[in-house]
Amino acid sequence: MLRSSIYAASALALSAAAFAQKQEVRSFERVTGPVKHAGVYHLATGQWTRGAAAQLTAGAGSDIVYNCTTDSGYYAVLGAGNTNTASTGYNPTNYGQGVTMTNSGRLPSLTSPNTVWNPSAVPVGSVPGSAAGCANTYTIDGFEIGYCSETVGPNTAVTIAFYEVNPTCTAPAGLPQGGPFAITGLPGHAATAALGCWLVTIDLAGQTLSFNMQADGDGSYLDNTSDAFAWSFTFPSTTSSLTQAGFLLNGAPADASGPNHPGIGWLQFPPSITTDAAGYDGTRFDGPSGANAPTYPTNGAVGLPTPGGEDGSDMVGDDGMRLDGNLGTPGCYFFGGPVGSGGADGPYTNFHMELYAKTVCAPPPPGTEFCFGDGLDPLVTVNSCPCANFGAAGRGCASSFNASGAHITGTGVVATDTAQLLVDGVNATGNVIFMRGDINTNGGIVFGDGVRCVDGVLIRRTKAITPANQSSFPLPTDTVTLSTGWGAANNTPPGSGITAHYMAYYRNAAGTFCPPATFNGTNAYVITW
Repeated sequence: MLRSSIYAASALALSAAAFAQKQEVRSFERVTGPVKHAGVYHLATGQWTRGAAAQLTAGAGSDIVYNCTTDSGYYAVLGAGNTNTASTGYNPTNYGQGVTMTNSGRLPSLTSPNTVWNPSAVPVGSVPGSAAGCANTYTIDGFEIGYCSETVGPNTAVTIAFYEVNPTCTAPAGLPQGGPFAITGLPGHAATAALGCWLVTIDLAGQTLSFNMQADGDGSYLDNTSDAFAWSFTFPSTTSSLTQAGFLLNGAPADASGPNHPGIGWLQFPPSITTDAAGYDGTRFDGPSGANAPTYPTNGAVGLPTPGGEDGSDMVGDDGMRLDGNLGTPGCYFFGGPVGSGGADGPYTNFHMELYAKTVCAPPPPGTEFCFGDGLDPLVTVNSCPCANFGAAGRGCASSFNASGAHITGTGVVATDTAQLLVDGVNATGNVIFMRGDINTNGGIVFGDGVRCVDGVLIRRTKAITPANQSSFPLPTDTVTLSTGWGAANNTPPGSGITAHYMAYYRNAAGTFCPPATFNGTNAYVITW
């Protein structure tokens, strides 16, 4: 989905349309013990699968499409047992009985922005990262919740529902799109402990209980807040101060033992870990650019209950929720804010939630196109196409037989070493020469009838044109991969972090076209391995 898109400096402004006039509620407590995974609960049958064999039902969701799981170390508490409770309008004497909390997130559509995450943007958050979705509707086949309970034994219950419409401070979300799902028999704590904290994967059993959610609320992107979906929960098992329960809070650490939150992704927990959680949200839409944590496909949900992916942060991240039910004043509340956010010391969070769907989306591209001979590329200004022979947008300079110019791009997945370069728009027969360099010369260098930005140590590989006007490297008959095909000294193993720049050039021998050169080139392509 989206990379971490809302930061401390901009969160309240971006969320104002949905959660305006929020009231602060100091209703959270530190998680004092380990958070354990209870396994997969198959809702249709009421059965559990635990341990290493815990999986969703065959054919159900295998990708994480929403992920808010980065641990803050706190959980929400709505009850008289919380000594930190001090709010306006919130009635602390009901122990959270009948209280429904509604949170929001976002599923990206095909029209969702696809902009590069910029960690150095000033002010922080002015250029949030974003990733386009790969469908306008997703079938949700499962989800993961995280909570703490003061109830003894397997007697905790929760009711959860999902909505395509984001609530406001004056109105709830309306009719649910999925659920409500009444989940009973959840673990609490042992008689010898004071608290039990758990992650539980809820399996909706494929088509039995699964539901469709429109991406961006209505299938197209407008803005983060308007396009947010919502989900609500209530704990009917909470009947007194001794049976309270609350969801885990996920976001930035709330105490001062860690560094101030810089607005780049969310800091991981415990506070001694000072690296950000990649600046991405840990969903299957993440691309590799700038990531310092596993990305697609290693962040998929296969292998539950430990999918082995990166932590996730909320796509809307407004630190706001709506409370309804047994309250003095139903409406919007928030927990405070991250360390260094102007004196607030509450966890800037939303609630633990992970959504699974079996998507049929193509993986993100392995790299990025650049160095265009189209006369539009602002970086290629000093040495553009030598005869003003500009090609079409996003392609190389025009040739005598192709006014649009030739084009190079990439496909496949870096992590699995299946990346491949694809070329089209070259001559009909003969060969194409693929070239690799370790430096990018942004302004470009005149190269035959074209422009070359690939520079440094240059290595070439000749490949046949097949079918007409197209070529690829590696070819299906090659025994090397793109990472190993340039000689042993120039290998780029996946995960190495090595950046390589690629282009291709081809014969263009027409004597009257842009003389005296007899060849032309594509645009360029860069991959960070």
